[in-house]
Amino acid sequence: MGEIINKYNSINLERMKAKIKCLYPFSEKSNEKSIKKYEFVDISPRQKKINYSLAIVGSLGLLVGITGSVALCDCVVLLGGAIAYKRLTNKELSFNRLIKNKLYNLIKLNKLYIELGEDMLYAPTIYYDFDEKTLDIGIKLDGSLLREKYLDLEATLEDLFLMECISKEQGDGFILYKLDRTSTERFNVGEVERLEKDLIPINNKIYWNFRKCPHGLVCGVTGKGKTYFLAYLIKMFVLLKADIKIIDPKMSDLSFLERIFKENVASSPNDIARLLRETCEKMNERYIQFKNLINYGFGKDYKDYGYKPIVIIFDEIAAFMASVDKKVAKEINDYMSEIIMKGRQAGVFMILATQRPDADVIKTSIRDQLGLRVALGEMSKTGYSMVFGSEFNSLELNSSAPGDGFIMIDGTHNKPVRFQSPYFSQDYNFVKDIAKIVRRG
Repeated sequence: MGEIINKYNSINLERMKAKIKCLYPFSEKSNEKSIKKYEFVDISPRQKKINYSLAIVGSLGLLVGITGSVALCDCVVLLGGAIAYKRLTNKELSFNRLIKNKLYNLIKLNKLYIELGEDMLYAPTIYYDFDEKTLDIGIKLDGSLLREKYLDLEATLEDLFLMECISKEQGDGFILYKLDRTSTERFNVGEVERLEKDLIPINNKIYWNFRKCPHGLVCGVTGKGKTYFLAYLIKMFVLLKADIKIIDPKMSDLSFLERIFKENVASSPNDIARLLRETCEKMNERYIQFKNLINYGFGKDYKDYGYKPIVIIFDEIAAFMASVDKKVAKEINDYMSEIIMKGRQAGVFMILATQRPDADVIKTSIRDQLGLRVALGEMSKTGYSMVFGSEFNSLELNSSAPGDGFIMIDGTHNKPVRFQSPYFSQDYNFVKDIAKIVRRG
């Protein structure tokens, strides 16, 4: 059962804060200052230490040069250390108090307490801890009637603390929520010049490991940044020296890359079928070649054998499939399904893009094989269900800005999270940049 405390009326309900237990040392008496606005972490703690150290060394050197007194410098160092310690302590205490106030509001506003009688009241036992990157909030599961509420607080905590809930774990009689305190950096496409291993950065927190979570689905209504996001992915795969194949049935922006990728850009139904057929044949050839290699072994893939990835970007797939006859649609769907089901180990990947996801085109069995799923712009419940699954049909973006949306990546982000896609600066020439990278090899 939960802890039993005295019943409080609306005037002295403030005393409920005393029941919010804290893993981090805190004293109410030691914090007399008002709560300051919490600032997100913009630079790493290590970089801050370096900056402070350089500033201190420079100041001490200047002071010695002016006064010629080492003793005076020692006094300055001691005084500066005392001031720095005081500021650090006050900052931690201030954030501590901020957390306690917000957790108190969590209990009060969401009625996470039960009135048991005239003089008794049940309230949850909450623990928390934090460092410079995360805030952990643990709620004891004590068998109360509020248990289901305790297990469904991600969105509430995100709104309360203005932080993303990056994980939720249950065990040892607790539900533990981990919130991210760091700021999110939106990337400028033109400034991304190299990648680490097989990780494609979406922002400074979200990375897509396409080798482990193959294939992708990108959906976006007109004017919300779908084409720009595809262009960004194309640049990332070009940096990884992948063989790029583009399908653009509307012959719009992406077809302009034909001057760079030549016959690997297809727009007509016949060319699209040819490109997919040739890719399927190359994929199956790779599997035969793998088995004849000396270092062929269990669990290895294309990269272990020194092969480059092959990436197909299929834009406006739903519109295309609706415009061709059933025979062509079946042929293309068969090739596409084979690549998605078999492509990962051979290093053949597909990214499907559409304005409106359609269950007749992207079946559930196919969608579930797509490791990356992105929805840009506000969508209907049906749209979110098609992209992420029926359990996530109640998403609300509440933003009309291009590039804003939700993203889900198998294994790292198993539920949709809000994000902003990388942006293109006004002076950035995408086609020129791609041509330069291709020439550079």
